[in-house]
Amino acid sequence: MIRPLNALSLGLLVALSGATLLSQTPTPGKADLPRFTAKELDRHPFRVGELELKFYDFRPTRKFGTRLIAFEVKNRSTGFFAFSPQDLVLVSHDGNQIVEAAPIEQFQIHPMPQRVRIAPGASIALTLFPKGIVEFPVKVFFGDNLLAEITE
Repeated sequence: MIRPLNALSLGLLVALSGATLLSQTPTPGKADLPRFTAKELDRHPFRVGELELKFYDFRPTRKFGTRLIAFEVKNRSTGFFAFSPQDLVLVSHDGNQIVEAAPIEQFQIHPMPQRVRIAPGASIALTLFPKGIVEFPVKVFFGDNLLAEITE
C-alpha cells in the first residue's frame, strides 16, 4: 500500500518528469520551418499534397508604387483540384493578416476568384495586391499548414 505522503511525492515526480519531457520536445514545425528571402522565393516552390505553390514576384512592402504578391499554383495530381486563394494566408511580422486590396481600376474589373478548379497537370497564375505595408518577416500558411517564413 502506498502511503499518502509517498503517493503525493510520486505524483509530483511524475508531473515534473512530464514537464521536463514537454519542455524538451520541439514545437512541431518550428525547428524545421524553411526561411527564405523574398528574392529567392522563385527558386523554392512549396508542395502541399498534390499542389505546388511558387511565388515569382513578392513585393508586399513598397511604400510607393504597387505592392503585389504574384504566384503560380500547379496541380500535380491526376484529377481536378479546387483551389481557393483564401486558403493562402500571409501574416506580417506585426501580427496583421495580409488582406487583398484594390489599388488599381483593373483589379476591380478582374477580382481575385473565390475558387478555381485546376485541371490535372495544369497551373494558374494569380496576383494579390496587399492592403497596407507589410512588415517582414512574413509567415506563409496554406490551409492549416505553416509553409515558411519570408524575410526581406
